[in-house]
Amino acid sequence: MKVQPIKNIEIINKIRSSLSHRDACLFTLGVNSAFRGSALLSIKIFDVINRKAGDSIELIESKTQKRRRVTLNESCIVYL
Repeated sequence: MKVQPIKNIEIINKIRSSLSHRDACLFTLGVNSAFRGSALLSIKIFDVINRKAGDSIELIESKTQKRRRVTLNESCIVYL
């Protein structure tokens, strides 16, 4: 099955507003970084606390086991 990204900002905002704070944070990180859910769930609070836009985090991709660095943008920081 092929998965398509959600590109409509209105739909993204509706989904985000229906989620709890924690889930909205993970959803926003996922939308902005394209990480798989399992990689997002491996994030620990100390990985993202006190971060600001432009800072980056490194996660291990679940499918390939490769390390990947992603820069946090302002949208991600708002929900942290």
